[in-house]
Amino acid sequence: MKPLYATAGIAALLLSGVARADVCFTVLDAGGRVLHQSRKAPVDMSRPISDTLYSRFPRAAVMVFGTNNESCEEIQVVAPAAPQVERRGRRM
Repeated sequence: MKPLYATAGIAALLLSGVARADVCFTVLDAGGRVLHQSRKAPVDMSRPISDTLYSRFPRAAVMVFGTNNESCEEIQVVAPAAPQVERRGRRM
């Protein structure tokens, strides 16, 4: 039984290196423009990506992620505000 715990402990140590800041997550819209980029997952990765990605990024076409030896610049695109409707006073 001890070898099983030792193997699990070694596996956890090895996998913890993958969870460090070596992964870069990038969300792109249909035109290939970056909507989000970060070393932190923008969605709950324990659920299917299709269940969570489009609720957080409605314009998203795809999310790509992988190891990135270069800098993973933090990018957070803010959706443009809805146009303001000019309200005029009531006529009496």
